[in-house]
Amino acid sequence: MTLRLALIRQRYRPDGGAERFVSRVIEALQQDDVELTVIARSWEALPSARLLRCDPFHLGRLWRDRSFARCACRAAEQHDFDLVQSHERIPCAEVYRAGDGVHATWLEQRTRVLPAWRAWTMRQNPYHRYLLRTEKALFESPALRAVICNSHMVREDILARFAIDESRVHVIYNGVDMQRFHPRLRGQAQSLRAALGLPIDPPLLL
Repeated sequence: MTLRLALIRQRYRPDGGAERFVSRVIEALQQDDVELTVIARSWEALPSARLLRCDPFHLGRLWRDRSFARCACRAAEQHDFDLVQSHERIPCAEVYRAGDGVHATWLEQRTRVLPAWRAWTMRQNPYHRYLLRTEKALFESPALRAVICNSHMVREDILARFAIDESRVHVIYNGVDMQRFHPRLRGQAQSLRAALGLPIDPPLLL
């Protein structure tokens, strides 16, 4: 029996961690009995998956995120997928990958180092208030089956802040591309340093 799976990510960025994660999932599942659909505003070419475009008009980031969430949830309901996995904070997700951590914690840490007036205005910002409401609705939704965290810190943060059963919150570390980050590539780095006239030992930042 074919599994009809939807992956939700608002937009593709070549340097985005969530985007690379979704791309690896697509590659891994193309050999299995899975019918894969990506729900997004825009994405790169998808040779082994279908793109379901949700790109409603918007002005500003609040309208952008809210309109996409509504469109994506409506599309997921209309197509009756077997499983909906989201990389965005939307309340209709059945599996959510918390790659961005908890926004409430980020906001606390950000405002902690700001002057009092700036911290107050940031907490009252409609966009941040929307994210806080949506985040709570997501984690406490009865439709949510599982949360994927990439660290125990994020997992404990979610359990401390939201009414969610700990059995639904899992830690799965980010994978490492062993072809791209293999130890044998150190020799190539040394050759490149030599070709550019750079010393071998000091750390190099690009």
